[in-house]
Amino acid sequence: MDSMRQSILIVDDMEQNRKILGMMFQDTFEILEAENGYEAMCCIRENQDVLAAVLLDVVMPVMDGLEVLEHMQDEALTEALPVVLIAAEEPGIAARRGYALGALDILTRPFDPVVIKRRVENIIELGIHKREFKKLKNEAENDALTGIFNRKAMEDRIGGILNNPETQCGALCFIDVDNFKTINDSFGHLYGDEVLKQMAENLKSCALPGDAVGRIGGDEFMIFFRNYSSVERLKQKIAGICENFRRYTAEGQITGSIGVARYPEDGNCYGILFCKADQALYHLKRSGKDGYQFYDESCTSLPFQSVLTQVEGETK
Repeated sequence: MDSMRQSILIVDDMEQNRKILGMMFQDTFEILEAENGYEAMCCIRENQDVLAAVLLDVVMPVMDGLEVLEHMQDEALTEALPVVLIAAEEPGIAARRGYALGALDILTRPFDPVVIKRRVENIIELGIHKREFKKLKNEAENDALTGIFNRKAMEDRIGGILNNPETQCGALCFIDVDNFKTINDSFGHLYGDEVLKQMAENLKSCALPGDAVGRIGGDEFMIFFRNYSSVERLKQKIAGICENFRRYTAEGQITGSIGVARYPEDGNCYGILFCKADQALYHLKRSGKDGYQFYDESCTSLPFQSVLTQVEGETK
């Protein structure tokens, strides 16, 4: 990351304090200034891609530093943007609140230029490493085409959900785009990729924060619904996914087939649930596509062959 392109936002209602701090970093960073918390939030939202750090006064008019941190936390801005609080004296309770809201350090006046410069530079370096780690983590977990979880990440995420004592019930839905090869052959792979990306967006729109959505093969997806309120409500959500598939036409409707296995009725671990959802999907594909099938004993009546596409890696 090129630090010359980065900026530091200094937020303080006293112009003299902003100038003193700005002089410490102006040789390395572009200096942005705000004199209250409201101006600071506007500046952060407009410049978050180039901000290396925020130096934030605790006591300010309009909106104080802790209120700014609350807004930043609500908008998930403190995850990647380092914030250093500035206090006139030892902040006490404010320090504990600041750290709880995501501040990485607290500086007190009077300023020692050597100490402050080093502490802020160390925090900026930490922020760079955190962003790089987050990027690598996302690349490892997410499907490159659609941005949702890949197969390995889905296995890990669902395993974690099942091990959570607060998980009372769940449903693993294995989803296949019907006749997807025909779509690619007729309209090309670029069109097919757009269909897959739209399918991923539709699945995300059906999911709640505790659920998990992923692409696990070429044209296969998975969604895990956690703690659904009733079987009827679960069926309504799955039927809604099927209806979303039918909204796309390409010389005939694009449809989807869904196999469903429930926790704890059908199994208590990812491997068993995945296998039974796969069996349910295979049974549905053999008996008629475009719909959903809950796993039951009838799903074992046909010779079973997994529906999962054999592809290299996790992307198509």
